Amino acid sequence: MKTLLKILTLGLICLICEPIFAQINAQLKLDFEKIILSKHSFPFNGVEIVSKNGITTYEKVHGFKNFEEKIALNKSNQFEIMSNSKLFTSVLILKEVEKGKINLQQSIKTYLPEITQSWADSVTVHQLLNHTHGIQNITKPLLFKPVTEFKYGNYTNVL
Repeated sequence: MKTLLKILTLGLICLICEPIFAQINAQLKLDFEKIILSKHSFPFNGVEIVSKNGITTYEKVHGFKNFEEKIALNKSNQFEIMSNSKLFTSVLILKEVEKGKINLQQSIKTYLPEITQSWADSVTVHQLLNHTHGIQNITKPLLFKPVTEFKYGNYTNVL
């Protein structure tokens, strides 16, 4: 009987609070708009999506995919998250290592056969992950012999 009473009470609270939550959601949408559209020296450029329990409650697209050509953004555009991408890439590679699909000591040529530079046979996946590879650009010679130096860079993540 106590359990039934608790369930009925919870249901009643939900019925009473639903209109309040709807008003809060409407106010949140207005608040998002106010913040995003406020005047800044750098206007917001991106996609806003607010979801709860898999249900999107707010979605808006602002700005351009390409500023020079004035190509508008859409919600399916992909965004670079800069150096955070390296973390995700590294974790995904290491998960493939755990599965036995990638060998850290194998040359990158094994996994990227389209690279025709001679250094592709001497640079390993491990060296890519720890920035000791010496690659500056796919079309140029190595900056240094692999493992002899460390140079943090973005090109690793592209590979």
